[in-house]
Amino acid sequence: AALVVRPRSTNLLSLVGGAAVATTQLVAAVRTDLAPATRHRLTRSAALAAVAAAVNVLTRTGAPLHRPDTVLQGHALWHVLTAASLYEWGAAATR
Repeated sequence: AALVVRPRSTNLLSLVGGAAVATTQLVAAVRTDLAPATRHRLTRSAALAAVAAAVNVLTRTGAPLHRPDTVLQGHALWHVLTAASLYEWGAAATR
């Protein structure tokens, strides 16, 4: 909905959303009733989500690090980081 109403707002929303996910995962990771391996996975997931959000915001069209003629695109890196974050979260959630 934000994209339709105000297309440029999605950059900020991506950053806020990524930060919210990372914060939620870190809060869950500090719970003492979780196994250490689960806490570590949640921490890795949070870190990957935060980096993915930053990469997304910094490499979008018109952003400071947007380089459309390079081999490695920021959007592709965002996909890889997001997938890795979701993998870690899923592995922690299924323990």
